[in-house]
Amino acid sequence: MRWSTSCPSGSLAPPPTGTGSCASCAWCAGGCGSRWLSTLDAIDRELVSDSLVYRYDPAASPDGLRGSEGTFSLCSFLYVHALARAGRLQQARYAFDKILTYANHVGLFAEEIGPTGEQLGNFPQAFTHLALITAALALDEELDRAAAEGGWE
Repeated sequence: MRWSTSCPSGSLAPPPTGTGSCASCAWCAGGCGSRWLSTLDAIDRELVSDSLVYRYDPAASPDGLRGSEGTFSLCSFLYVHALARAGRLQQARYAFDKILTYANHVGLFAEEIGPTGEQLGNFPQAFTHLALITAALALDEELDRAAAEGGWE
């Protein structure tokens, strides 16, 4: 990895090629170029279902495990972060609001969200909550920036 001096968020630049997994969402979007944005588009096409993100496509990369894979909560929040940094604020806000509906009665998230909205896997999942916080901060910062520039209500 290399530090990106062209990225306004000051995060790491994307790897030379797309990874095909939700881990790509963690890389810098704002100002890092068309290759990264096309990776974000590929994630949207291949891994996103109703604003929730699968960590990989089991059909393309079979893992040998029985059963189906739920959407991965951490990846869903990283996706919101990436959308916000890419300036796709309406999409980021919609996805963030949608993901929040899957929290339990005290606002906690499990590792995965099942096909009918049930919480699956490790619970509560600390990494998911860290991703929630960073997504909220990134979205808030980008919304504030857009409002200051007159581009958001």
